[in-house]
Amino acid sequence: MSKPASRRRRWFFYGLLVILFVFHHDYFFWDWHIVIGGIPAGLVYDMLYSSICAFTWWMMVRFAWPDELEEFADSGEGGKEGL
Repeated sequence: MSKPASRRRRWFFYGLLVILFVFHHDYFFWDWHIVIGGIPAGLVYDMLYSSICAFTWWMMVRFAWPDELEEFADSGEGGKEGL
């Protein structure tokens, strides 16, 4: 059984993924013709969104990765040895 803090942390990341999914569809900049420093606003949005997604995945691997997977991988069970 996972710890309550770990379970809360996983639900936090599930919620964060839902939020990222909603913001993936950038309805915000379709009618904007603004250029920020020579770069269109939509491209700036995509760059920021990609950076936030990369940081989120890093946090998920760092803080919410299941310990059972690491223990299974370290034990060598079920793997194809010698490949």
